[in-house]
Amino acid sequence: VLYFALISGALFVLLRLAVRNGIRALRRNGINTRNAVLIGEGHLFEETKRRLLKYPELGFRLVGEFKAHEIKNLGQLSEPVHHVLVALPRNQVPDLEKILSEMSLQSADLSLVPDYHE
Repeated sequence: VLYFALISGALFVLLRLAVRNGIRALRRNGINTRNAVLIGEGHLFEETKRRLLKYPELGFRLVGEFKAHEIKNLGQLSEPVHHVLVALPRNQVPDLEKILSEMSLQSADLSLVPDYHE
């Protein structure tokens, strides 16, 4: 029973690592990605954009970027949007309510990017 537990535990870990590395490799090649839109301004916006483009294994393909006041143009994209990332500086948090009301008609997932350094 002890051997079975050790062997099955090791196989489980190896299988998980293989699947995880396989998904990363697919995403680096543009397979199994989600179309994402980035909304925001300032340093946080630029840093988030840089990281999305630098790490394709995260699974996001950036198909659009908007300033907070341009969000009404979101419906004009030629590709479907699966995920919306909002990267606003702290002084523009009041714009968040407008963004959320505009996004209420969209079926995309919404994520707020926190600014830990401000």
